[in-house]
Amino acid sequence: KFSPLKLPSNPSPKIEYQREQWEGIGEIKKSSKGEKKKSQIHRKSEVDLRGKKTPNGGIVEWISQFDNTKEGMGAKAGKTACKLTCNEILQRSGVNLSEMPTSYRGIVSYQTSIEKDVIYDQDNNEYKRIPHNNLNTKEQEAYLNTDAEKVREGLTYLDSQLEQGYPVVVGVDHSYKYQGGFNNDLSTDHFVVIVGRGYDEKGLFYRFYEVGTKEKSRGAGDENKLYFKNNVLSGKTAYKSDRNYVVTQIRKNLSYGSKK
Repeated sequence: KFSPLKLPSNPSPKIEYQREQWEGIGEIKKSSKGEKKKSQIHRKSEVDLRGKKTPNGGIVEWISQFDNTKEGMGAKAGKTACKLTCNEILQRSGVNLSEMPTSYRGIVSYQTSIEKDVIYDQDNNEYKRIPHNNLNTKEQEAYLNTDAEKVREGLTYLDSQLEQGYPVVVGVDHSYKYQGGFNNDLSTDHFVVIVGRGYDEKGLFYRFYEVGTKEKSRGAGDENKLYFKNNVLSGKTAYKSDRNYVVTQIRKNLSYGSKK
């Protein structure tokens, strides 16, 4: 299913063609003279759920994964508590249950990217790394495969949740074979919570809560943005600006209730 993203080659400028660009800016046309122009502008509405009340009375509150004073965290807080913390944020937002792999090593609905030396074993319902294989690179474009169809499906779902007023958990990659690969897909290194959508000079972005810091100014600040470009959702985190996140999983909200 996963294959490297293939961009179309440039056709002859003598041939008139039209191409859809799925980045929230609408259609782009090229004339026979090779000139580009925007034909339509399809901007998504801007959403910012930070600190806002959800439809069922929850509050989209930022929490640090190191905060052991929060109910639901306690002794579980710490360096490996990113997914637990994202779940706590969802529950406080009124999302009772979010998608988990069908088994510890199973799949999620929107597995958008995966490391190239990882394969899915359908017989055993788990991801496996090809033995004795090392891609010998730190460049994400070189070691990640992206499923463009899953990205589009996942973003459609993500948009629908944000527009209803609910945050969504996503998994991200930032390093090849990070700590050996310990999440179900052997590719997801960290989890964050998408809490908004907007535009700036770089284009369409999705705002996220970074749980991996003790500082709220960095965890819930304006700098935490994932940009959609070339069928990839990626961006920097404020607390470690040298890290680039690429979304690997978009996890569904499965049930809703009153605030936890």
